[in-house]
Amino acid sequence: CTQTVMQLLALRAARSAGFAVPARVFERAESYIRARFNQQRGGFQYSPSSGVPIYGATASAVVSLLAAGKTPRDDDALRAGMGFLAEHTPGYGPGHSYYFYNVYYTAIAAKMAGGEFYSRVYPGIVRKLLAAQDAEGGWSGGGAERVLNTTFALLILSLPKEKLPLLEEETQ
Repeated sequence: CTQTVMQLLALRAARSAGFAVPARVFERAESYIRARFNQQRGGFQYSPSSGVPIYGATASAVVSLLAAGKTPRDDDALRAGMGFLAEHTPGYGPGHSYYFYNVYYTAIAAKMAGGEFYSRVYPGIVRKLLAAQDAEGGWSGGGAERVLNTTFALLILSLPKEKLPLLEEETQ
């Protein structure tokens, strides 16, 4: 899921810029993502056989489905994944090395989906980020490098400004 989401966002950006991207590319990626959906638990897992939904996999899967053009109104797996993200909160601090990655994709999903999901999820992410900001203006902890954490945090906090190209409407 983690590499798929980056590829789909790049392809969506290319399509938004007017490049021809065959629909079958998105369909194949969607099939790959759906094979990782755990219907009983409502989240996505890293492999079809793992049986355990993971927050980061669910966040990237939700963004992938949104990037592929799916909507929560019409897609049960997408809706379930959004519910999983809204009900679970990733840990922050020592032992939670992917916190910034997890909330980055959750925030992107919230912005792309909008509506109640955005209102329910995004403000909590912002509150936690602002509380964790250090005296020098950056973010440390979470097991990743300070520069990466700060970059993720700033991208998340910039979402309401709608300056990220991946949030632009598609031309096709």
